[in-house]
This record gives sequence, C-alpha cells and structure tokens, in this order.
Amino acid sequence: MAFYQSACTVATLVSIMSCCVLLGITFANWPYTHPLLWQSALTESEKARYAKLALDNYVHWLEIPKLIPYTMYSIVSIGFLGFTLKIFKPSEDVKYFEYGSFLVYVLAVCCYVSNIRYGVYSAAAGQWGDVDEYTGLCVIAASEVIVVFLILGVVIIQAGLFYAKYEDDRVKSEFLLNELKLKLAQADAKQSSKSDAAPAKSTASTTGANKSQSKTKKVN
Repeated sequence: MAFYQSACTVATLVSIMSCCVLLGITFANWPYTHPLLWQSALTESEKARYAKLALDNYVHWLEIPKLIPYTMYSIVSIGFLGFTLKIFKPSEDVKYFEYGSFLVYVLAVCCYVSNIRYGVYSAAAGQWGDVDEYTGLCVIAASEVIVVFLILGVVIIQAGLFYAKYEDDRVKSEFLLNELKLKLAQADAKQSSKSDAAPAKSTASTTGANKSQSKTKKVN
C-alpha cells in the first residue's frame, strides 16, 4: 500500500506535467485564435487576413515532421497512464476528484480529435461542409479554447489533490513527531526517577547497617 501511495504521487506529477505540455501547445496558437474569437469589430479585409494567417498555421501542422505530433501523442498517453494508475485504487476521500479528472482529460482529448484534428484536415483539403471557411476556422479556435479550459480544470484539481496530500502528510508527521518526543520525555523522566531512587535506597541501607553496628558495639 505504501508503494502504491508513492506511485500515486509520481502519477499526479506526471499527469500535471502532461497537461501543462498540452496547455503550452494550445497556447502557442493563441495569436491565431484571438482575432477570430475575441475581436468582433473587424472589417472584411481584416477578417480575411486573420483567417489566412490561421489557415496557414493549421495547414502547417500537417507539414511538420511526424516526430512532433508523435511526441505529443506520447505525452498524452503518459498522462492517460498516470490517471489510470490514480483511479486503480483511489482513496475514499478523493476518489470522485480522481474520476472527475480522468473524465475531463478524456473529454479534452476527444474534443481535440473530433474538432481540432479533423478541422485541420478540413483546412488542408479546403472542404468545410455546410459552413464557410471563416466559420470553420472559428470552430477550430473555439475548440482550442474548450480544450484549454478542460485541461486547466484538470491541472487545478490535480494540483489541489497534490497539495492536500502534502499538507496531510505534513500534519501527520508533526503529530507523530510530537508523540515520539512526548514518549521520549516520559521515558527520560521515568529513568531519572529510578536513578534518584537508587541513591536514596543505598543511603537508607547504609544508615541501617551503621545503626546495627553501633547496637552491636553497645552490647559488647
């Protein structure tokens, strides 16, 4: 059980680091998603310019070396491994937080696969279905924002669980240390009382022996 608790602590750190890497990848697209979502007062020429920048960025995703997306998928898999370990035998106090974190993490990955990844393929092919190109790019940008909020929720929950575990261990360690100090103090006090009693008994026996010797001399 102690080994599992230690492994859960490592799994928490692995999960948080995995989420932070994914947040960094998503935040790298913020300069392209911000004009599409948060700047409403744009002219048609500005919309076309920002849409062209976002489109080129998303198409570039498919042109990068395969090692880069494979690395990201490996990081996502490591995060799944950490969450799976944590929900294997969770503590009764935090099991719902662990299940919720795993569920939110799965939702974030599903949102990436269903909206962002396929949206990138649509951008490369120029086929947007029932919507125009600008709306399709806005859908990809909005999906990235959703992923950011989901991953942030996971990070906050896991960081809170990690701090709670740390604080609980600190309080327990202080309590056990105080108990040990109290027992050692009681043992020292008992030992001191025994040491003080031994000379008193020795003095009493010596006094008794002297009295006996003096009585014997008087009789003689």
